[in-house]
Amino acid sequence: ADKHSKMEIDETNDGLNDEIHFEKRLTKVIMSMPESVRNRFKLLKIISDKRTKTVEKVRQLNLKYEKLKGPLYEERAAIIAGNAYPHSYVESFDKKFEDLKKDLGPKTIAEDKDCTPV
Repeated sequence: ADKHSKMEIDETNDGLNDEIHFEKRLTKVIMSMPESVRNRFKLLKIISDKRTKTVEKVRQLNLKYEKLKGPLYEERAAIIAGNAYPHSYVESFDKKFEDLKKDLGPKTIAEDKDCTPV
């Protein structure tokens, strides 16, 4: 396990080193540009950095919400497999259905041809 962890750290460091090397090269290229375009490229680089940070924040949020969905997927799999029967969900569904019937009227729901029972 320690060897695997070290390998992950080395890969992360390699990526970081590559990024640092790229940043240095890009800075040199920008500084060697004619003054008439240099400032535009500096601004483009700043915007690119902001975009990179935003993309990372989105990635972190996606990871957070994927973790939150995990237990729901597990619960769904258990229900599909017949290993669980959460009565609270059935009661919640029944209540929502009754509320819908009150709002729309039972005749409207009964006449809906697209919602035939399976």
